[in-house]
Amino acid sequence: MRRRVTAGRARGALLSGLAAFLLGQAALSALVETRWQAVRDPVHSTRLRHLRRKLAAAPSPPKTILFLGTSRFELGVQTEVIERRLSAELGRPVVAANWGTGGWGLVRPLLAWDRLRRAGVRPDLVLVEVLPVLLSANHHLDTVEPPLPGSELDAEDLRVVGRHDPGRSRLRRERLEALLVPVYGHRHNLLRLYRPSLVQAWGRRLEHLAFDARATWPAEVRAAGRARTAQGYGTQFGKFLLSGERVAVVEDLLGSLREAGVPAALVLMPEGPWFRRLCPPGVWAEVERRLTELSARQGVPLLNLRGWIDEEGEFNDSHHLTAEGADRFSARLARDALAPLLRRLGAGERLARRGEGS
Repeated sequence: MRRRVTAGRARGALLSGLAAFLLGQAALSALVETRWQAVRDPVHSTRLRHLRRKLAAAPSPPKTILFLGTSRFELGVQTEVIERRLSAELGRPVVAANWGTGGWGLVRPLLAWDRLRRAGVRPDLVLVEVLPVLLSANHHLDTVEPPLPGSELDAEDLRVVGRHDPGRSRLRRERLEALLVPVYGHRHNLLRLYRPSLVQAWGRRLEHLAFDARATWPAEVRAAGRARTAQGYGTQFGKFLLSGERVAVVEDLLGSLREAGVPAALVLMPEGPWFRRLCPPGVWAEVERRLTELSARQGVPLLNLRGWIDEEGEFNDSHHLTAEGADRFSARLARDALAPLLRRLGAGERLARRGEGS
């Protein structure tokens, strides 16, 4: 009799524990899907929170500029410099948001913009960086690179990414796992958010994502970076094959911006003389031709800034700017490209309002 009672209590405790676990997972999943979205994607949440704070702190409605791109934007665009210079040039507050991230391919900027659109963010100008090697069908990474965790996506994200990512089934499976067992599916982000000491490098990175990413690498790191650049990009340019499917991802982003009534511009970031020599003239001519066609088709300017900086000392590895190089580049970008562009956009808006009033 005692054994049966003990066994029954054990089964009861086990079932109670299982029920508590399942209820806890259901509650956590509901929180992540609604109020606790920072667990799903802490990078996006951190940046969005910081952008909203800057917008709220502006003394009057500011002009807002959004940068979508790769690590070249992340390291090369200094938002504080741009905000200061443009505010002086235009005589009104300017807020710049740098959404550049190392390792981003072509789909992630599209996803970032779609999330911001759904969050009610409407910039006055969006700069879309194009890294030429990503337009190659033979690039060694997938269109989404590195592979985007399905656990970081919601249903609408899946719809957007699924238009271009060949790994749709993997993304759906990972999202389902995160919905059913969120403590496992979101384990990495939970640690990064609430126990950053266990992943110290991530903690430092997450902190700077909302601010200017300033970096001048030590000499030995710069030498190693240049060696990796020569090996990786040299190989990629050697087998470059321009892909219409990859160009279509950029066009999808520009089309979405146009539908939302948000002006945009394509940007080719500076490259050092050494890096430019890695790219065969025929490859560059093909990329330039296709982007010029895309620019005309979508009605957006193409800012070819590739040769803006000729000093190798301004780069860490001939295509990522140092902190000093980024300051100088950002000041020139504000003065010579963004201020004239924003003035033209403002003049066009005034003409449109007059036309509506006549």
